[in-house]
Amino acid sequence: QIDSGNVELVPSQSWIGDLEVNSRFGAWGALKTRLFAERIEDIVDRIPIPARDLDNDGRPDDANGDGLADFGESPGNIDEAERYGVEVNWTLNFDPLGLKGLRLISEIELGASRVDDPVTGESRRISGQEISDVELNLRHDVAGTD
Repeated sequence: QIDSGNVELVPSQSWIGDLEVNSRFGAWGALKTRLFAERIEDIVDRIPIPARDLDNDGRPDDANGDGLADFGESPGNIDEAERYGVEVNWTLNFDPLGLKGLRLISEIELGASRVDDPVTGESRRISGQEISDVELNLRHDVAGTD
């Protein structure tokens, strides 16, 4: 096991843009839609770190003897990344159908991100970035109760 760190780590900086639209549908409920985009400089992500040079030959060590230098990983900065997506929140009231106090509350987020991988050079998602998140809650407030 190799422990590593990065003393040159700097905080990321983001430029964020979003557009939010709210709609009400009377007794039926409401809808909120938000589009967002974020450009991130110096994003903190996992990056490869060469193993130590314990024999002082100027090359990272090959502890397992496979002929390849050993690498670990550590938090580090990647030049730039992008994150974008849409969030939709809505409340559907069932009062107009005669079901007093019953409502469906939903939250949906769909997103994507892009960062150039420091090892392969190919575009990939930001580490830990969720593609989607869906939450549905059915709630019934009984009339005349707390």
